[in-house]
Amino acid sequence: MDDTVGWQVFSGGGAVSASISLVSGYIGAAIQVDYDLGTTPGAWVQIRKDFAPSMDISYGDHYRFYYQGTAKNTLEVGMVSENGQAYFANAFHEVTHVPWWTYATWDYRAFTSDGEVFPDFTQLKAVFISIAFNGKSVGGKGSIIIDEIQCLNIAKRMVHNTSHCDAFTDIMTAPPNTLDTNPAAITRISTITMFFR
Repeated sequence: MDDTVGWQVFSGGGAVSASISLVSGYIGAAIQVDYDLGTTPGAWVQIRKDFAPSMDISYGDHYRFYYQGTAKNTLEVGMVSENGQAYFANAFHEVTHVPWWTYATWDYRAFTSDGEVFPDFTQLKAVFISIAFNGKSVGGKGSIIIDEIQCLNIAKRMVHNTSHCDAFTDIMTAPPNTLDTNPAAITRISTITMFFR
């Protein structure tokens, strides 16, 4: 995230303020969001970046970024389709206060709108990241630093070949939930494409 160009800031639901700045990041620079969610549950602030032309992220299957923050609020993410429809992934509650670099990852299949999955990953119009006051969040003032927004291909990974302890074979594995039955499998992400650095 070498600059803030193209990033827009939005707020709603009673949020008091939100602003962005460039700070030292996980790697190089990152975007810091300073916010005040106030005292009204349901308040939110958001940063959003639109792409023109639309971005093709169909080669991946997961979305990830690194972050650290100061106040315990809810992290929400979304993608916008070519026709302007917003698709939200599952929210991560009370996670925005981690004082060290960590990351959050979402399966592409988690991005839905009214039960429908995101229609076409070759036509991504925008991405957005929100901090919200809900659940057991604290609201109020805080900040979060966001860096290294990535598109991952986790389905294609290197899997340990148990017949040769020093060999790795590049294969298409089964869905992640089926790997639980094979403790000998050692996996690592083999494809990472950066949205922003």
